[in-house]
Amino acid sequence: MYVKLPVGKFQEKIAEVEKKWKQVLPGVGFDHWFMSEEFGRMYEGENRMSGLFKAFSLLSILIACLGLFGLSSYLAERRTKEIGIRKVMGASLPQILRLLFTPFLNLLAVACVIALPLGWFMMYRWLEDFIYRVPIDAVVFLIGILLVFVLTTVVVSYETVRAALTNPLNSIRQE
Repeated sequence: MYVKLPVGKFQEKIAEVEKKWKQVLPGVGFDHWFMSEEFGRMYEGENRMSGLFKAFSLLSILIACLGLFGLSSYLAERRTKEIGIRKVMGASLPQILRLLFTPFLNLLAVACVIALPLGWFMMYRWLEDFIYRVPIDAVVFLIGILLVFVLTTVVVSYETVRAALTNPLNSIRQE
């Protein structure tokens, strides 16, 4: 039996309900719980899974950032002489930055092409298990792409700007 109680003084009201229960059904035991607790128990697994997803997502983002930083360092070091020659020939800073950012933007585009349909499919399958369904909004994916783009730009920009601002004479004289 479900009983909706008005707000405030729950213990007194539960005692009244228990008293009435014992009058109407004297041989049946009285046990009570709140719906909020029941919903909490129902979604306990989802909350635990959410915590695991957050932890592993942060770990994977950290590993991806370290990989991006290492790759940008490697590409900047490998193209130091080319950058120096381009600067001597009159290339501007935005042109050099575009040259160094292009591979990362291509990788980001490929990652989005793979991850967006896969993410949508996995979210769709996960949300099928719930009685009350929430539509999957494209804004969530757009915000995700924007955050990944900003994170990629921040991580890669340190090495690319450093390589673009070096003295071209030092980079050409290296050999």
